[in-house]
Amino acid sequence: MGRLTPAHYQDAVYWPFSGVDNYGEVKVSSPIALKVRWEDTQSEIASPEGDTIRSDAQVYVDRVIAEGSMLWKGHIDDLPSPVTNVKKVVASSDIPNIKGRANEYRLDVVKFGDSLPTVE
Repeated sequence: MGRLTPAHYQDAVYWPFSGVDNYGEVKVSSPIALKVRWEDTQSEIASPEGDTIRSDAQVYVDRVIAEGSMLWKGHIDDLPSPVTNVKKVVASSDIPNIKGRANEYRLDVVKFGDSLPTVE
């Protein structure tokens, strides 16, 4: 796990990707509170298949987060019911510090849909 920096001052909720069901729908695990740096800026990234994806935000975290995981911007105690405005992680890259002793991770996220996928 990386080290929190002063830049990680925002709250987010993270649902780890846990697989897909028999119908190809995403499944996630129970939510985890995170400290992040969340930048609502659009950018274009290339998918592994070579397609262009428009990212809705970049989120910087202190740990590896798998593609397919879900994020929600805000404190875990403020989650609405039902959860809306969920973002899906579509790309992840690590950013080592200058001395190579700690990494920060950049996630590119896109709007997932109007509701959270199945939570296991």
